[in-house]
Amino acid sequence: MRMIITSDTHNGLCKNKIPEGDMFIHCGDLSITGTYNEIDYQLSVMSSLPHKYKIWIAGNHDILLEKEDELKTKYENLIYLEDELIEIEGIKIFGSPWSPFFNNWAFMLEMEEEIEKYSEMPKMDILISHGAPINILDKNKDGVSCGSYDLREKVFELMPKYHFFGHIHEGYGMIYHLGPVFVNASALNYFKENKPIVIDY
Repeated sequence: MRMIITSDTHNGLCKNKIPEGDMFIHCGDLSITGTYNEIDYQLSVMSSLPHKYKIWIAGNHDILLEKEDELKTKYENLIYLEDELIEIEGIKIFGSPWSPFFNNWAFMLEMEEEIEKYSEMPKMDILISHGAPINILDKNKDGVSCGSYDLREKVFELMPKYHFFGHIHEGYGMIYHLGPVFVNASALNYFKENKPIVIDY
C-alpha cells in the first residue's frame, strides 16, 4: 500500500504535485481562513486525485468545519475522519483534528480537554492528527516545541506503526522514535514548499 501524506497545504493543494499511490492522506489545514469556498475548492481538487483511497481531517485553519457538517460528506469518494476509526484493507486508521490551544482557531483543546479527548483513542495501526506530539518534529521557527504532552503520552501507550501529522510547518520530516514512525507532512513553511511524503506500508 503506497501512501502519500501531506498537510497544511493552505489553499495550495495541486493535483500535479501529488505523487501516484494507493492512498492519499491529508492531515488538516486545507484552507487559510476556513471559508466554505476555500474548503470546497480544495476538496474538489482532492476528489479528482486518482488514488483509490483519499482520507482527510480538519485543522485549526479549517474553521467552518468545526460548526458545519455539509462539506465533510459532500464528496462521496473522500473519507473524512473526526475522532473516528476506519479499517481499509486490514489497516486500522484513526483520524483526529485537534491541536493544543493557541489563539482563536478551530479544533483546539485546553490541557484538561486534551486528556479527556485522547483518553478515548482506540488501538490503531496509523494515527492521523493535525497537532504534533511534544518534542517530536514540533519546533517552530523560534525553536520552541509546540506539540501536545497528552497526545505524545497516548501515542506511546497505543504504539501505532505510524503517526502522521502537520500543524508546525518547520517540523517537516520523518523520524523513527521508540516504536512508531513519526511523520510531519507540512507542505508549507516560511521558506519553501515541501513535497508530500511517500510511505510504502
